[in-house]
Amino acid sequence: MAIKKSGTHSISFEGTNLDVFYNLYLPSSDQVYGSIIVLHGMQEHSGRYDDFATFLSKNGFAVLSYDHPGHGQTAKDKEDLGFFHESKPGEFLIQVAIGMSQFLDSQYKDQPHFIIGHSLGSFISRNVIQEIGDEFRGAVLIGTGHAMKGSSLGTKFLGVLNKVAPNSRSSFMNDKFAQINNRKFKDEPNHEDLNWLSLNLENRDNYLSDEYCGIDFTDNAFYGAAQVTLWGSGNGWVKRIPKELSVLFLSGEDDPIGDFGNGVKKSAEELIEHGSKDVKYYLYPKLRHELLNEDIKKQVYQKILDWLLIKI
Repeated sequence: MAIKKSGTHSISFEGTNLDVFYNLYLPSSDQVYGSIIVLHGMQEHSGRYDDFATFLSKNGFAVLSYDHPGHGQTAKDKEDLGFFHESKPGEFLIQVAIGMSQFLDSQYKDQPHFIIGHSLGSFISRNVIQEIGDEFRGAVLIGTGHAMKGSSLGTKFLGVLNKVAPNSRSSFMNDKFAQINNRKFKDEPNHEDLNWLSLNLENRDNYLSDEYCGIDFTDNAFYGAAQVTLWGSGNGWVKRIPKELSVLFLSGEDDPIGDFGNGVKKSAEELIEHGSKDVKYYLYPKLRHELLNEDIKKQVYQKILDWLLIKI
């Protein structure tokens, strides 16, 4: 069985001090194969990864998952949900991830260190491995994609909105994000524009009933998310990735965030062209965005575990 501990770790960034909520999952045996930091997606929280983290810890890994700024129990209150950092939201997301990673790594200095990110967490992870990639044995990027044409201009526009009204929660922006992702599935029985999230209906219901899921993002949060996506997958993103770092991409073929597999393939191919020596990607037919919450999630868990065990 796994041992679960919860707590907070303080991160400082340009005058902002943040107590970051985390869950730490430890193997019951003394033998630890490695440490893994797990980064969740946008408008959700680390608690949704409890089953996945428990599985990894039962198989010999120390796992830390945490709530990003403006998410879950890291947010100070409801008003703080969906807001990151007034002037540098994207950089704040990255620096918090680096701080939490090093907090975990400091406890397991003699074991290999891995990073696993889903969705927004995958794009943050891609920035983290640009900054401190030498500290990791490998990275697993789930539900990720590639910056789309016009991303740079769109990010600049969001930067203007952030300067004018960082705390504004535009229903148009939040609704439009869901509708764009749901476009391919609009003829299905509508599940509040969440059909794109997963094939698994129970997962959609759980998402809708979770107080920390589906929170409306502020202009500030949309700007921060756009920044990390652009920096982590736009032109030249591979240049600072260590060529020795092992990278595994996993995505559903029907995931709009990955442009239905195209963005995932493009990202993997760019790494290979860059000279990365160990890059693999796998697309799951008919599955959508949240692979870790689909009916075949145990198969996905096992695929990740098998990959990790080869890398230690």
